Amino acid sequence: MNQTLIPLKYVATITLGKMLQNDASSLQDVELPYVRAASIGQDGKLRYDDAKTMWFKPNEVEMLSLLKGDVLVVEGGDVGRSIVLSQDEPGWGFQNSINRVRPFPGNDGRFLQYQIEHLRACGYLRLICNAVSFHHLTAEKLAAVQVRVPVSSQQQRIADYLDIETAKIDHLIAKQRELISLLEERLSAFMENALVEGISHDNTSPMEWRRVKHLFKLRDERNQLEREEVTLLSLYAKHGVRKYDEIEERTGNPVRTVQDYKCVHAGDIIVNIILAWMGSIGRSPHNGVISPAYDIWTPLKGVSSRYYHYLFRTKWFSGECYKRGKGIMMMRWRTYADQFGDIRVPFPTQQEQDYLVNLIEHEESQVQNLISKCQRMIDLLQERRSALITAAVTGQIEV
Repeated sequence: MNQTLIPLKYVATITLGKMLQNDASSLQDVELPYVRAASIGQDGKLRYDDAKTMWFKPNEVEMLSLLKGDVLVVEGGDVGRSIVLSQDEPGWGFQNSINRVRPFPGNDGRFLQYQIEHLRACGYLRLICNAVSFHHLTAEKLAAVQVRVPVSSQQQRIADYLDIETAKIDHLIAKQRELISLLEERLSAFMENALVEGISHDNTSPMEWRRVKHLFKLRDERNQLEREEVTLLSLYAKHGVRKYDEIEERTGNPVRTVQDYKCVHAGDIIVNIILAWMGSIGRSPHNGVISPAYDIWTPLKGVSSRYYHYLFRTKWFSGECYKRGKGIMMMRWRTYADQFGDIRVPFPTQQEQDYLVNLIEHEESQVQNLISKCQRMIDLLQERRSALITAAVTGQIEV
């Protein structure tokens, strides 16, 4: 393969999308769906679900069009995540969180996308980003990226080869992800059966029932310490409470001040009032602080927050939060402290609470062990995929 490197701008045009326009500026403007960073799937496909619209000026409809062979590259945050379009997308535009790379005639968009994927995997794209608190791969930076450009027939041959080989790996990755989903469903079903089975909809089962506000006390203790003196916490519907810095890649603006954040004591229950109905509730294993937008409930004597951590994350309890919530739309649905505290829940004996917690934690440990094995397999497959792409686009293997 020709190993000569040339700037990407000599083989493609690079265009940044437009800033969000919520209102028409003239009678000629048209409202169209647009691609944003969230539309670029990790699976290399364009996501059409949760499509959003904005207004485009007449000249922008053509200027920001999407055609087969275009490469769409995420500009900010998870920079460099990219897809190549397998078909024209008439009537769509793209936002300024996306750079469009449109190959010149004689160049294969698939080959260019594989090169961009290689440069992202090796960390080069993040290295060249403008980054103060948030990474940005500007159109100018992307245009200057050095790429290999073999003749058209060789580009197509390499792209065809990688399409076939990466599809095989992607299939194996998808199977592992399916297995993880099944394991998560198994754990969820086990918890529902252990905690909720026998609960009647009118709360008339023989078990003692109490309102949440009679089992927990609302805490509103505010922090006055500096950011580096406290442990910042985050709450996730899937993962529960975690330290802010220990889960997922941080792609947003870092928290610089935690003044007036709410104090959390180990064992407290944290509630996201907007997403409580989706299970965004969890027990904190740590002392720390969290955004004042959350409610903090501390258990009263004789109440196991470990037991209620699991109960509050069941589908049954999510339904109770939804029934009592208020809002004008689903993503603005709030379960305020008054409504949350008024929910009636089972109140088993301490012995029963401990027994159920131990039962669930044993099952959870087994399931998480299996999920970890699946995730390790996914990591190995993704490493193999990246290595294959690198070898093919850099000429380390003959195709």
